[in-house]
Amino acid sequence: MVELLRARWMRTLVSVLLFVGLGFLLLTVRLFLDGRRLFSEAEQAQTAGEPWQNVVMQYENAAKTYFPGNPYSKRAIWKLSLLAKGATMRGETAKATYIWEVVRRSAVSQRHVMQPYQNYLKQAQTHLAKRRGGAKNADGWDDGLEDPSVFWSIILYVGLLLWIFGAFFFIMHDGGRRAIILFGICLPGCALWIIAAMIA
Repeated sequence: MVELLRARWMRTLVSVLLFVGLGFLLLTVRLFLDGRRLFSEAEQAQTAGEPWQNVVMQYENAAKTYFPGNPYSKRAIWKLSLLAKGATMRGETAKATYIWEVVRRSAVSQRHVMQPYQNYLKQAQTHLAKRRGGAKNADGWDDGLEDPSVFWSIILYVGLLLWIFGAFFFIMHDGGRRAIILFGICLPGCALWIIAAMIA
């Protein structure tokens, strides 16, 4: 086992895991900061009474800063759904249809191995189908906002840090029993991150 961990291909594999992990870390930090800024700007625009098209555009930009566990992206698409429901209840059909389409494309644009915001996507598709005569009601509306799970968000970053920590010190180590321990930290950390990303 020790000789296997000393193999060049193994060190190369762990080096790749390290750089991928660092890339994910930098990306999530940037998306979190961008999401917070864009959501704040959208709220300020709404409070200031700016044209609704501008408010919708800014919330859409914030909604597209998705990554697992980012609360600002989810709050933005929730705000968009509230604007769409308000326009629907006031009978502003064209406005409501436009905003529901923004909700739909904001959700679809974040699709990866899974589809985030399935509830909001379903609501948007229900309304748009009704507009085209394909549905008779808009059942399933939910005005509540649930931020991403705090527990799984913490697990997400714990897994990422274990992944990076284990990979970094494995590369810096010459081998031996410590290398086995570090390798045993890196891979479970990576697996933990993947699981938490699917649940958070």
